[in-house]
Amino acid sequence: MSLAGERRVGAPFVVAALIVAAAAGALIHRAWSRDVRLCQRVFAGLVKGNDAVREAIDWERLMALDVDIGASYRQLSTPAEQVAYERMFIRGFSEGFRQAEATPEAFRGWRRGADGTVSADYPAKQKTLRFRLSIDGKRVQEMGWAS
Repeated sequence: MSLAGERRVGAPFVVAALIVAAAAGALIHRAWSRDVRLCQRVFAGLVKGNDAVREAIDWERLMALDVDIGASYRQLSTPAEQVAYERMFIRGFSEGFRQAEATPEAFRGWRRGADGTVSADYPAKQKTLRFRLSIDGKRVQEMGWAS
């Protein structure tokens, strides 16, 4: 078979491979974008004191700014205590950022790293805030300044 004949036979394979690669890339980008949007939403909700983000936080495993929130949370014995703790945390988080005059819009360059974390830069302090999601990718379980 001639070289030209081999190219004709291989062309559909190459096209199919490119389509599969593009589709896989689109799915990966979509998952990465979903993770970034989740972290942006949770962070903005926390900064603004919005209780609606409670469901998007893995309270039992939460590490926030080097504090093991989950350890305290796991010691609570009733759902009412847990909800009160969640609301107290959100109010405290919001107050801390308000006092620092930091807004969600001040955080730039949101991205998902190869290690699965989501990061955003805070140029005003030359710091990077990093988030880690739960195994199912539906809740934030860690947020803190990158070292």
